[in-house]
Amino acid sequence: MSHSRELSQKKIGIDARLYHSGYGIGRYVQQLISALERIDDANTYYVFLTKAAWDQYQPTNPRFHKVLADVRWYSLAEQIVIPYLSWRYRIDFMHYPHFNVPLVCLRPYIVTIHDLTMLTSPHSSRLAASTRSRMRYELTYAAYRIIIRCAVARARHIIAVSQAVKSDIVKHLRINSDRITVIYNGIVQPSASEEQPAGIQAPFYLAVGSSYPHKNIERLIAAWGILKEKRFQVPLVLCGQEDVFRDRIMFSIRRHGLENMIIHLGMIPDSQLSWLYGHAKGLIVPSLQEGFGLPAVEALYYELPSIVSRIPVFTEILGEAALYFDPFDSKDMAKTIARYNSDEPLQKELQRNCRRRAVRYDWSQTARQTHTLYKVE
Repeated sequence: MSHSRELSQKKIGIDARLYHSGYGIGRYVQQLISALERIDDANTYYVFLTKAAWDQYQPTNPRFHKVLADVRWYSLAEQIVIPYLSWRYRIDFMHYPHFNVPLVCLRPYIVTIHDLTMLTSPHSSRLAASTRSRMRYELTYAAYRIIIRCAVARARHIIAVSQAVKSDIVKHLRINSDRITVIYNGIVQPSASEEQPAGIQAPFYLAVGSSYPHKNIERLIAAWGILKEKRFQVPLVLCGQEDVFRDRIMFSIRRHGLENMIIHLGMIPDSQLSWLYGHAKGLIVPSLQEGFGLPAVEALYYELPSIVSRIPVFTEILGEAALYFDPFDSKDMAKTIARYNSDEPLQKELQRNCRRRAVRYDWSQTARQTHTLYKVE
């Protein structure tokens, strides 16, 4: 009998309903499950999936089983269905990869907190990020506060994806730091086959992620307008989720007259994202707030330097492998990008730093650290 089998034989449920999403939490769920399949020969796993991800996820370890949980996030149905399924399959404990834990939990659980943007953002910024009426927003925000406070208060243990997030949890949710373990995300290996997106030619700069206001894409567009006035000619490629804020981004591009300088690809497959990482001149992440910054970490594998906001999580995660700007100042953003673009020795130095930094982030290590918590729980 293996050492891991002696330590633990449990039925573990993973709420993987965001598995189909290629970015953010969806990426976290995909990579964590894949890495756990490679290291765990003792526990039995039940992976809760929606119909959208049912065919996408095909277990490679016979101890991993799919469970249909076709209910939307933040819905009344999930408050009933998820606890019922955990009872039906006699789950020993659940892993929720997001704060959205049902209010009635029939099994102990671990929860991963990726960020506290909704709590730490100014009120005006939160309103700007909502498509609801003021009254519906306030009700939604009140519900969020209740759910996340309950999620962390009742969790057997909490995973934070960075020290910055752990500090926010301790400060804003008054949780004892001993109950929180920082486990970094890893780097996704390149796609086996790369595919050049239609119409994209090097050189170009890249920005990956959603269009939510805290991602600060509109200030990045304004910075590109400043660069254009200075005869800067390298285009910017945007790619990420097709969310409700994309129209604002497209309007901002038109307003600055940058239709020929900024290309929005929307959601793309990993094969195309891999090509973009491998051929971009630099990755730009102008976020006002982040919990980890997965695209910038993935870029390290490609020795692709990042030009990013000067915020705590990026200085923690990227260190000397990035160049920093003031995210509230489009002029400083433009100045920093222009400096990087014209300084080849700086680019080479950052590439070397990327190579050294990349070894810190590995999904196998993420899975091993998470698996250790499973054994404890």
